[in-house]
Amino acid sequence: MTSSNPVALITGAASGIGQALAVAYAERGVRVVGSYFSGDPHDPSATQALVEQAGGQCLMQAADVTDSASLDALAAAAVERFGRLDYAVANAGLLRRAPLLEMTDERWNEMLDVDLTGVMRTFRAAARHIEGAGALVAISSIAGGVYGWQDHAHYAAAKARRARAVPVTGGGAGRARYSLQRGYPGADRNPGNRWTRRTPSAPRAWPKLPAPSRWGAWARPARSPTWCAFSPATKPATSPGKA
Repeated sequence: MTSSNPVALITGAASGIGQALAVAYAERGVRVVGSYFSGDPHDPSATQALVEQAGGQCLMQAADVTDSASLDALAAAAVERFGRLDYAVANAGLLRRAPLLEMTDERWNEMLDVDLTGVMRTFRAAARHIEGAGALVAISSIAGGVYGWQDHAHYAAAKARRARAVPVTGGGAGRARYSLQRGYPGADRNPGNRWTRRTPSAPRAWPKLPAPSRWGAWARPARSPTWCAFSPATKPATSPGKA
């Protein structure tokens, strides 16, 4: 890889969707800057090893999406290490069950602080460094993005707002042109989310994904070429008004 290869910042890159995306980007010649939350049990070195096995370059750094300074430092580290920043993927998130009568203000606010406001913080930190054409990608969910989820109102609300907030958040950066995408990464295909197969409304809801969106399975990213996360690596960026 050379200094002309694009650079992607991915939050929540130590496992799951974020890790699979880091590897998929590496396979396409994109250098990766991934974040991980220091309180999580996942080993960030596993992502770095997988990226390097795919022939890529990777910087893993601890970051907290509830802390603007932490994300500013992550974006600055990307530029310091690789000399540029082209894409930002807001992937980090929480998933907590909380029936309505057990929903405290603290639990609600914690979820939105990570799963919604964390997207804005990620985009803002990255946008300060992206020049020319770039991409801002938010990983949403069919829970909230397409239909609700019982006992997870805070999660569904945050994910629904992710999908709606992306074009608005990315429209005012000025210097760069952004390809703004919302991803719904195949929750029904993930082993940990088999509940979707038992949701009667799910099959009818799937075709209603708002455009522009991409659908894919995180466990098989290389076989999901239309997944939103690949768009920045394969398509020219568009203006916010046309994204």
